[in-house]
Amino acid sequence: MNKIKQTLTLLTITILTLVSQNLFGQAENRELGIRLTGFQDFDFIYKNGREENKLTRYRLGFANLEFQNATNNQSFNLSLGFAIGVEKRRSIAGNLQFIHGLEPTLSLALSTNDDIFNLRIRPGIGYVLGFQYNVSDKFYVNIETIPSLSTSFMIDNDGFNDMYSINAGFNSNAIALSLVYQLKKKEE
Repeated sequence: MNKIKQTLTLLTITILTLVSQNLFGQAENRELGIRLTGFQDFDFIYKNGREENKLTRYRLGFANLEFQNATNNQSFNLSLGFAIGVEKRRSIAGNLQFIHGLEPTLSLALSTNDDIFNLRIRPGIGYVLGFQYNVSDKFYVNIETIPSLSTSFMIDNDGFNDMYSINAGFNSNAIALSLVYQLKKKEE
């Protein structure tokens, strides 16, 4: 059990290190914000781009983090999701733009206690559709939805579980509002 936890921790640290090197490289345009899909659900979003109206977008959301230490039982729960994709922008009128692009996702839900280990892995692919309104040259808001196709499978104490699922959806309840600050590179 401890070897599984150590392996997952090492894998997570490695992935975050590799992603952080790509995130904070020298890009022409960088954007940082928060994406809200309700009062209790939000993601952090980072975008960078070297071309005008074409950016790479990264989303990271924590759904749950919990550790309990009872008298004879320790439990740990972690849920997180990560997405990386391409966002293209097309001007509609004035400060209004149409945004769209492909966005692969991966979410993990880990639950452990002294005797039980469960890991649900959910890869998917979505397509961002939305509108962006530039409030100023440094700040914008956008509204978007991401129709997607995903699958999930479980790993437990015995290895891969026979249970899996496939999900396809276009949910109007999952419309997100993003508030984003643009960190534009200074002109020389």
